[in-house]
Parts: sequence; structure tokens; C-alpha cells
Amino acid sequence: MSGSQLFIRCSVLLFIVPAVYAGPGQLSMSSQIQYPTVIQGYQDPVTAQIYNEAAPGSDPVNFSVYATFPYGSSGTYSGTRAADGGSGYLNLPFSFNSGLVSPGSQTVSVTATDTGTGGSLTQSGSVLVLAHADPAFNIGGNVVQLSSQPLSPAAQEPSVDPLAFGATGGGESFAARAPNAINDPVAPTAGLDLDSITAIGDSQITLTLAPFTDLAANDDPAFGDPFQILVDGSVPGVYFTDFELNYSDEQDLPGADATGSEHAYFAVQVTVTPGGVTGEVLVPEPGSGGLLALGLLSVLPVARSHRRLIA
Repeated sequence: MSGSQLFIRCSVLLFIVPAVYAGPGQLSMSSQIQYPTVIQGYQDPVTAQIYNEAAPGSDPVNFSVYATFPYGSSGTYSGTRAADGGSGYLNLPFSFNSGLVSPGSQTVSVTATDTGTGGSLTQSGSVLVLAHADPAFNIGGNVVQLSSQPLSPAAQEPSVDPLAFGATGGGESFAARAPNAINDPVAPTAGLDLDSITAIGDSQITLTLAPFTDLAANDDPAFGDPFQILVDGSVPGVYFTDFELNYSDEQDLPGADATGSEHAYFAVQVTVTPGGVTGEVLVPEPGSGGLLALGLLSVLPVARSHRRLIA
């Protein structure tokens, strides 16, 4: 059989397009993107299966196949497929490097050509690429980035901020509502897993913030995770604690950072006197090597005896 038919074969795993026909030829192709959603940086396998639909004993088909990505085309596979009525296929692997594109929906195509007849066909589909999760704070409607390095109370005096917290009067402990922890989006963004929290410094300062999973990317504090800062005010002194947030991406998507492999830092510094407690939440000041006192925006009473409200 010297003539041939060129057409696209359907596959139950096909993420790209339904079958279409492209004129004369024996060549057919099915193609698959392994994961329709990945986190930026993942190498997503893309596979083409090449068939010869002609009856056994017919002419072989000569072909070439390549993939097209947003950043350019792959190398080209060339070969020959014997006629077997489409009962077998050649498996040709490609790889979509999601680290070379921006977050969002990206188009991937595979093109096969019958080099004997010159007929060709293309299948196209999309991959949703998500940015890595990125913890931040929302303070009074403003998004504040955290530090990539531990902070030091000796680095520089924090800038004066009227939102720093304080309370007067005696008492054992004080509590204040901290900024909302959010997953700061570079939309679209993977969910945020807070895997653990490490406190480095004075034990007089603690948090109610606890590990969580799959926090959606949204700068709105209503979608964040609110927490409190607790201060033991029973012994006068100046106390400083650096908090390390050990985090990762949601773990059910390919390309996720390993559990607890990423780190973000902020600090709390307080002064306890017989007359009360004052303090600041500290992060690096944008554009300088100093610290910025963010303060606490609102306060809450603690439902426990001998504790007082920070005002």
C-alpha cells in the first residue's frame, strides 16, 4: 500500500485536543501532558505516541515530531514506523520547563509530519503554572513582606511607629492581636503550608500562630490566618524573640517545595516595666538595612485570669 492517511488518534489520557484528521497519510498521533497544573520550575513531561494505522504488510511511514512551548521549540525526533494496523506505537518524550514561563495558563503543542507526503498535524493544550507560595503579613490593609534572614535586636534601632503596642498597670501576662498571616499572591499562586514555627530568643514572648495547610493566595486579611502575640509581663526587662516560619507549597502539586524547606522571619521586641508593657513587631525596612516597627493594630482581652488587655 503506497498511499497513506495522516490523522490524529484519540487517547484516554489525552489532555490536549480531541482527534482530528489531516488528509492523506498512514501516520496517526496521540499526545499527553502529564500534569495539567504544576508549580513554577517543574519539568512537566509531554509525550507523543506515533502510530501507523495501515494494515500489516503495508508501507512503513517516515515521520518527524517536535513540541512547541512558549519559550521556543524542542528538538525534532525523526524515524520510521512499521505498518501494524495501529496496534503499537513509538513513545516520544518531551519536557515542558515551567521555570521558563510566568505564572498563568501556558500553551503546549506537539506537531507530527509525514515526511513522505509532507502532511502534518498539531495537537495543542494548556498547563496552568502556579507561583510558589509566599508568606507575608497584612497590616491595616498593607501587605508587608517578611525577612529571608533572622533579625537581630542589635542591627539598628527600629524606626518609631505610632502603632507599636503598649499597656499600663500590673499583671502577669499581656496579649495583642498580631498581623494576619497571608499567602501573598503573584497570581496564580500555589497554596501555602505553614509546616512549623521556630522561636529563637526570650521565652517571655510567644505566639498563638499554629501550622496550617493550603492557605489560598489572597491579600485580603479575611482570607488570612489571624493570631496573637502573648507577653509574660511578670518580670521587668527588655525581651526579643525572632520567629522563623518554616513553610512550603501545598504538597499535592508537582513542583512543590519540600515540607519545611523554605523560611521567613519576623521579630517581636518588648519592654516590660512595673508600669506596663511596650513593644514592636519588626521586619526589615524596605530599601535599608534597618528594622521597621510595624506594631500591633488592635488588641484583644485574653480569657484567662490575671491577664490584662494591651491598649
